[in-house]
Amino acid sequence: MTTDTHQIIEQTRHWVQQLIVKYNICPFARREVERKSIRYSVAENRKPQAVLQQLLDEAKHLDTTPETETTLLILPSGFEGFYEFLNLVDV
Repeated sequence: MTTDTHQIIEQTRHWVQQLIVKYNICPFARREVERKSIRYSVAENRKPQAVLQQLLDEAKHLDTTPETETTLLILPSGFEGFYEFLNLVDV
């Protein structure tokens, strides 16, 4: 894991703690944060096909790893544009 990847994951963990858990945006988040059952995965590739493959890989991981409750797939770059991101989500 690169320093940048580690920093991105730590920033996302902090965001989950300080926004999602603190303001109870997701009623299930606190328990999973406390259990450390959230997997954070950074999509470093900017190509939609590669990101979608990583999403499938994460789904497989969830199927085979019962101690992981959920995965947050983090897209730090490459899909900043609103329509770029929507096109990815649409696929």
